[in-house]
Amino acid sequence: MPGLAKYALRDGAIVFVTLVLFVAAPQSAHMQVVLGALLGACAYLFHEWAHLIGALVAGARIDLPANPASPFLFSFDSSANSPREFLHMTWPGFLATAVYITLFLMFLPRDETWGIVALGIGLLLTTATIVIEGPIALWVLIGEKYQPSKFH
Repeated sequence: MPGLAKYALRDGAIVFVTLVLFVAAPQSAHMQVVLGALLGACAYLFHEWAHLIGALVAGARIDLPANPASPFLFSFDSSANSPREFLHMTWPGFLATAVYITLFLMFLPRDETWGIVALGIGLLLTTATIVIEGPIALWVLIGEKYQPSKFH
């Protein structure tokens, strides 16, 4: 998909900086907060890229944001896509969320500031996924099509 490379580059840079900071193992409280926030951002990006891959595999019509600073990787046009395409776009995001929150709960240190910050962000993102995306997916799954022209 044309234009996707700039988002891959942007998100790859965020993951790279996160890995460098993780390896550096900062002792400063401020840098630990930064590391935790970056790990939370990586979890969010993992979720978003999972949605995008699901949409692309399903052949769904999507639009990339005009501004690379957008927190959303794409928008899904519900009027141009079928409920099947919506569900194929949705479930990988739920799977990605289940993967990162499981890993966060299993492996993040609770005695390090960065681990606490990342876990807090991960739990917040997981809650938002369940509360915001869950009902829409359930609505579509039981046979009703979500009506607004764009959502995600």
